[in-house]
Amino acid sequence: MFREGATVEAVAAEIGRARSTVLGYLADFIQEEGIVDPTGWIEPVDFDRIRAAAGEFGVERLKPTYDSFEGQVNYDTIRIAFACIRNQPAFNSQSNGD
Repeated sequence: MFREGATVEAVAAEIGRARSTVLGYLADFIQEEGIVDPTGWIEPVDFDRIRAAAGEFGVERLKPTYDSFEGQVNYDTIRIAFACIRNQPAFNSQSNGD
């Protein structure tokens, strides 16, 4: 369903799961498919802000990034952005020490 452009809410309604569960499925889908662009799930401006924060705080834990936005960006958005960031070649070369 995500491949077809379905929203988190549409998938949750279709499969009868909680939004939080579907967000986990989305993060897994993003990682498995190697998706680097979260457009369609989060706003590009939020992704840019989160990517900048990830450069400072890393992508191992959501809370430091969440705290840096003082509640302006929710955990769900950060989780989706981090999944995409982890797939980016620049991130992989940094995390491998290249």
